[in-house]
Amino acid sequence: MLNSLKQHWIQLKRFPPGQRFCRRHDEQREAGRPARHILHRALVWGLAVVLLLIGIVLMFMPGPAILFFLLAGAVMAEESRTVARFLDWLGLRLRQ
Repeated sequence: MLNSLKQHWIQLKRFPPGQRFCRRHDEQREAGRPARHILHRALVWGLAVVLLLIGIVLMFMPGPAILFFLLAGAVMAEESRTVARFLDWLGLRLRQ
C-alpha cells in the first residue's frame, strides 16, 4: 500500500502545477479502466468523507489535520473532475 501511495505521488509530481489533479483524473479515465461498480464508488467517497471528518476533528486537537484534508481531496479528485479542477486551482493560489 505504501508503494502504491508513493507511485501516485510520483505521478502527481510529474505534471505541472495547476494541472496535476485534472491530468491524473483524465489519465485514469483514458487508461481504459473499466467503469467502477457503484459500491466501489460509494466506498471511495465514504473514505473521503471519513478522512475529512478526521481532519475536522484534528483541527481542534494537536495533530496533522492538513494531511487528512489533502488525502481526502486526492481521493475525491480521482472520482470527480470538479474536485480535481478545484485542487488544481487551489494549488496555484497556495503557490503565489
